[in-house]
Amino acid sequence: MKANGRASELSNNRHFKYDAPARLLLNLLTCFVLEPKFLSGEWRIKEDALAGLKSIKRERDLIYGRMFSIFHHLNVCRNCHATCCAGQYDRFTVFDHISDLASGSDASRPWGFRIRPVGSYAWNRDDTGVCQYFVEGKGCRLAVIERPEICVSYVCGRMREAMTDEQRSEIARLTNMLRGIRWKYIRVLLMGGMEKGAQIPP
Repeated sequence: MKANGRASELSNNRHFKYDAPARLLLNLLTCFVLEPKFLSGEWRIKEDALAGLKSIKRERDLIYGRMFSIFHHLNVCRNCHATCCAGQYDRFTVFDHISDLASGSDASRPWGFRIRPVGSYAWNRDDTGVCQYFVEGKGCRLAVIERPEICVSYVCGRMREAMTDEQRSEIARLTNMLRGIRWKYIRVLLMGGMEKGAQIPP
């Protein structure tokens, strides 16, 4: 797809209005229904649901690309020594895991950042040190579409200061669209998209 085609697809994409009640409902469904299904190892995605997930992931990848074009231009992350890429750095959530499965990945990357009803993340893994994917002076060695959502969408203070008003507005719009992607994943999976059966363990 050409660049102008991607821009058109993004601009025409209807995205979910992500207000506080919607966020709470999304996090409740994720924490108490979706995550337990994957963690149990007793549920798998139906074959006919994968096509829908792949289409949603393509939408997500377009959003990732647009975000990266803004962040890459700012060039803030690659030499930064803040805690974003250190400490409890395993930031893959169940939604990143679903994207892996939709892309045909062997899902070898463990996901451990649990989503809680209120707030962002909880019950994180105890990994310490610098992220295994971070390369000093170069930044993340994962392809953009392989990175955890939070690593693509998070805006730190340094970034915010470096951005123009237009860039901040665009990132806010794209972040809202990413949250809408989560809803689309949930709709596919919890409305008949999963069945009992052996699943790749998290």
